[in-house]
Amino acid sequence: MSCSAQDHHAGLYLSEPKLIVEVLSDATAAFDRGGKFAAYRSLPSLQEYVIVDIADRCVECFRRTTDNGWLLQDYIGEQVCQFTSIGVSMALVEVFEDVVVEGGDAVG
Repeated sequence: MSCSAQDHHAGLYLSEPKLIVEVLSDATAAFDRGGKFAAYRSLPSLQEYVIVDIADRCVECFRRTTDNGWLLQDYIGEQVCQFTSIGVSMALVEVFEDVVVEGGDAVG
């Protein structure tokens, strides 16, 4: 999500996002946690990078700190995810509602 007026007319990508959410897959997990996150950290506007892990039913939220570091907040079980960059809260049961995992079983 971006609150930048410039990004409201973006074509392929946003240049000033506040929040980026990635849903992990087996094929992309290492890159999402490594190289992609490293590239995203260079975006001055980015305040939160969120990884949704469907297999483990958890959400990892990395938040930029005031000293330009990154702090990890794990959400598991019945917790409520706080996306402070956009002022939104969401229960994990909502995040995983109607998610179907490999094999056809519903997760939520």
